[in-house]
Amino acid sequence: MLPIYAYFYSIYPLTFILDNCFSCNHLDTSFYCYICSDNTILTQTINSSIQKIILNSNLNLSTHQLHNLIHTISSHPSFTFPPLSLYPYSLNSTLKGLIPISLIQALDPFDISYSNASQLIIQILLKISDQLYHNIWIPYCINFFH
Repeated sequence: MLPIYAYFYSIYPLTFILDNCFSCNHLDTSFYCYICSDNTILTQTINSSIQKIILNSNLNLSTHQLHNLIHTISSHPSFTFPPLSLYPYSLNSTLKGLIPISLIQALDPFDISYSNASQLIIQILLKISDQLYHNIWIPYCINFFH
């Protein structure tokens, strides 16, 4: 469990008076720290991570195809916020490591094997996770304890 106010409130109600976000007073959840105030940093982190991994991969694709691939991945419903009501996956589940088969299959038109597509998506998620840790999680924790 992430150390959010709502969690600490549930175990230390006398110390943590409210279960709202300390920064904006919005109802706090395990995912809320990623979107507190706005989701610009989250979106930028996802898009830049996808772009870095794709452009640094040794894919035999033209520049135009690479940009189409980046767009295909970044616009997939598993990376959208808020989640689409008819789609069974969400950004929250993707960030927790659930990789929808449809995300891997979205790379089929680019003649990338299923195995390579899986590895590419895993690399992207690892990069996103690392960048979220540095861009969002560390600043959140620093503000949490001040």
